[in-house]
Amino acid sequence: MREDKYHGVMVPLITPVDDQDRIDEPALRAVVDYVIDGGVHGIFIGGSTGEGPLLETSEWVRMMQVCFDQTRGRVPLWAGVMEDSTRRAIEKVRIVRDLGYSTYVATASYYVPTHAASEHLRHFGTIREAVPDMEMVVYNIPPCTGSCLSLDTMLDMARRGWIRFVKDSSNRKDLTIPLIEQGRDIGLGVFVGSHEMTEETMLLGADGIVPGLANFEPYTLVEAYDAGVAGDRKRLSVAQRRIDFLVGELVTGYTSWISGIKYAVATLGIGSGRPVTPIEPVNDEQKRRIESIVPITRGPL
Repeated sequence: MREDKYHGVMVPLITPVDDQDRIDEPALRAVVDYVIDGGVHGIFIGGSTGEGPLLETSEWVRMMQVCFDQTRGRVPLWAGVMEDSTRRAIEKVRIVRDLGYSTYVATASYYVPTHAASEHLRHFGTIREAVPDMEMVVYNIPPCTGSCLSLDTMLDMARRGWIRFVKDSSNRKDLTIPLIEQGRDIGLGVFVGSHEMTEETMLLGADGIVPGLANFEPYTLVEAYDAGVAGDRKRLSVAQRRIDFLVGELVTGYTSWISGIKYAVATLGIGSGRPVTPIEPVNDEQKRRIESIVPITRGPL
């Protein structure tokens, strides 16, 4: 792990919406304050957990504006610009640049997934060339894009000087672990998106984690990161057990992991818990299960 403004818990922020999938501005401002007060090191807005690709363009822009305004420079911000074509991604990058963002997060294109390394390099290279005054973070999330960036492709982009960081949500140890180990040698930092791999990847030297659960219980994820940096295996193991419990209660067993996390945040009095259409909301039985969970807001775990 390096001394860098980008490190630690980069929470992929949820996006509270009303019953018409419009941004709930008071709730969005409230969740920004909640996670910052909870100690997170940065915010990733408009990502997968934030349902960014599902919003109308006007609502997506409003989400970006409100989050930037509410954060007020207190923590670093990443803007998710996931799109199904290179040119559409570039359009979004330019929008967030004009709003004041300095860093964006881009995935491979989707709907018509790209699989060849040459296509991935063409996609990310074209975006990087179009807006050279911003920092690009590459986001590898094959469950959503339909294609997986290879280890060689991500390392190649770092060697070319296109990127300093990758967010890896492949949920593949055979990819994430060598990415951390080999990336270190060339100055490529790795943020890990898998809750279950927090303990292992922190001990290997990941630069940080991007956990959706930090929307509900930021303290525990910050504790995991701090323990990992300190090399405190006992503290980290305790935090991982709590993370695994929350995964079982809020992430697994739902049509979408987003629904459980959003409703859990709603139990804190922030937002309605509604996911963006067409994601299925939690049912009454699931609501009761979630409502029984009391978040840990300060130690010990």
